[in-house]
Amino acid sequence: MSKTWSQDEFSDLLKNLNKPIEDVCKLFPDRSFSSVYNQYKRERQKQNKSLDVEGDVEKLIQKDAKKDIENKYKKSLQVIKELKTTNVFAAQIKDGTETFKITTSKSACGKSEATAFLIASDWHMEEEVKAEKVNNLNTYNLEIASQRAEYFFKNGLRLVNISARDTNIKDIVVALIGDFISGNIHEELLETCLLQPMDAILFAQKHIIAGLEYMLENSNYHITVPCIVGNHARITEKVHHSTEQENSLEYFMYKNMAQYFRKEKRITFIIPNSDDCYIPVYGYNIRFAHGHQFKYAGGVGGITIPLIKWLNIQNGNIHADYTVVG
Repeated sequence: MSKTWSQDEFSDLLKNLNKPIEDVCKLFPDRSFSSVYNQYKRERQKQNKSLDVEGDVEKLIQKDAKKDIENKYKKSLQVIKELKTTNVFAAQIKDGTETFKITTSKSACGKSEATAFLIASDWHMEEEVKAEKVNNLNTYNLEIASQRAEYFFKNGLRLVNISARDTNIKDIVVALIGDFISGNIHEELLETCLLQPMDAILFAQKHIIAGLEYMLENSNYHITVPCIVGNHARITEKVHHSTEQENSLEYFMYKNMAQYFRKEKRITFIIPNSDDCYIPVYGYNIRFAHGHQFKYAGGVGGITIPLIKWLNIQNGNIHADYTVVG
């Protein structure tokens, strides 16, 4: 029976495991060849197993690194795809957007200055809502539409006058941003509308003209009227993006009203032949659009996500500090 290896002998053996067994045996003259060889073999096997574990760990690290690179590559491809889609949408935006600038006036009394905004949109004046169809929660007809139009201009001017007590206001922006009539773009509207499209647009026109005249007669403000068409007043089955304005009864109404007020110096109409309109006010660029360019489509994020995507595309071409949609 061989004697137990001392700590010093064991240490010397570990230091020389990389040498041939013949050389290692010479280091231990007091021990038999079999004793040295067995201990030598046992320790080399332990060392080889340790190296195998380290190798496996290194392989695992390399595998994870490769997987991470593949994931990053896939994400990069997705980003490139989205950017290409955005460029396609941007290329479809029409050129020649008409703008109008409101300059800052110096206040004589030292008060701060402001420009008032009144936003008119989606009146759908000729569409009837019967109380019994909505559990008596609402009702709407030509008489109510006429009354609400009157309230819009009267109360709008009243609010401006209240604000003008503490702020110097010389300009009012009355934004007309579409869908003042429902039209007949849906088959159901043929039954629920109380007027045919041409009569409906004339009905809307006379109320807007009356409202603007009321504001001019009862104030000294200058009135700027940006005009954007909606999707309901079209005379085509679907929106024709390249000729949307030319196929809209609202575009006809806006042009007609501009002609009606052509001699009035205190009112300015802006009627762009495009989907949106821009007005710089005190260094801020204000965008007006009807909003039918983007849709909800039932997503969990509601209208927010498609709206943000649309805004990013628009701002990539013409930046706006504020956007007003109907």
